[in-house]
Amino acid sequence: MNESISKERLKSKDLYLNRFNKKDKKPKPEPKLNDGNLVELRDAIKSINYTDIYFQEGELYKNEQFYNVNINNNNINKLLTYAKNFSYRNKIGGEKVNPNKFDISVSVNETDFNRVHFHKSLPKILRGVGFGYKIYKSLGLKLGFLSSDNTASFPAQLIWYYLIQDLDFNYIIHKNFVFIIKRDLPMKEKMSIVISYIKHYNWLFDDETEFDIDDELVQQLEEYGDT
Repeated sequence: MNESISKERLKSKDLYLNRFNKKDKKPKPEPKLNDGNLVELRDAIKSINYTDIYFQEGELYKNEQFYNVNINNNNINKLLTYAKNFSYRNKIGGEKVNPNKFDISVSVNETDFNRVHFHKSLPKILRGVGFGYKIYKSLGLKLGFLSSDNTASFPAQLIWYYLIQDLDFNYIIHKNFVFIIKRDLPMKEKMSIVISYIKHYNWLFDDETEFDIDDELVQQLEEYGDT
């Protein structure tokens, strides 16, 4: 993962996600697991690439398109089935698990610049291993762009902190929201989306201390003739 926005640059403005720049930020300890299959599951998910993740379109409800998250790895799929069927009377990562609530899917609001969130919270056994980040990255590259705002859960905000540092995307970040777009999207299509996004939130772009656009995207906007 590469940095497209430095921590110093993020700190210099009043921007969403600044909380994750604290020097004393420490990773959470690994959950204590006594089940070898669950340990193996976490280790296996750590090792997969975002390209191993693919999506199956689910229900379209109003403006929300649901996507089921799938992994191109038979061993992980077997382990996920094991974890899903793990007795809800036990605890996984400190969380009692009901098999009916073991859900790995995302919802995308297609009329709100692909505002994305997990349909249900990602099960705790699947957190802290980079899985959420890989899911969002894979989905962002599939759809071309994604957005979120400060109503996102804390774990989702952490995912976004890493996404704006990913050089496969350009970003726009504000005090209250964040947007990423695929870096190598065809320029005409890319500028159309970015300009629409900026115009939609135009009234929020008056104070330069409350938003940031990565340098490459600024240059592309200038070259395209609309700043």
